[in-house]
Amino acid sequence: MARKMCYSVYMSIKGFNENPRPEQPEASQAEKEARFQELLRKKEELVASVEEGIEQGVFPDDDEFMEMEMATQRAAEAARDAGNHAEYKRLMAEHSAMMAWREKGEGNT
Repeated sequence: MARKMCYSVYMSIKGFNENPRPEQPEASQAEKEARFQELLRKKEELVASVEEGIEQGVFPDDDEFMEMEMATQRAAEAARDAGNHAEYKRLMAEHSAMMAWREKGEGNT
């Protein structure tokens, strides 16, 4: 067993992979933009839901907040992939603000 593990580590270091992933074709610019728009819409829905809850005095639990953070980060990455650097910067700033708000809130509990 140890010999098999050492061999697979050696092969991975050398750049070989026992189970190589098939090559994924590069997405077109239109596909990248469509993915960005879809992820942005999902992110905006999550943010609106959380904001509505806060207005009603119901604060998001950790899972809801993390889901919103991750949706923001995924939308930012899709914006970057689509070449929309202004949206990428805006969304990453929003993501950073969410993380800071959560950390500030955790200190108050």
